[in-house]
Amino acid sequence: MNIEQIRAYALSLVGVTEDRPFGDDVLTFRVEGKIFMCLWLGFDERMPEPRFACKLAPERNEELREHYGAITPAFH
Repeated sequence: MNIEQIRAYALSLVGVTEDRPFGDDVLTFRVEGKIFMCLWLGFDERMPEPRFACKLAPERNEELREHYGAITPAFH
């Protein structure tokens, strides 16, 4: 996963803003003030690779998790 490609794509969408309300190692992307994606920049032994979370419809989340082992529910 290329973090800069994900960031560039997110920022190319209409009305998207970026901020870091959870610290320097998490980028958040918002539309009209609502977060739709978080991108974790910090890595450790628990998360050796970059990760991100997107808001999707629950049924779409389930469908993607069935097909891709790397897709997991968000921490909350």
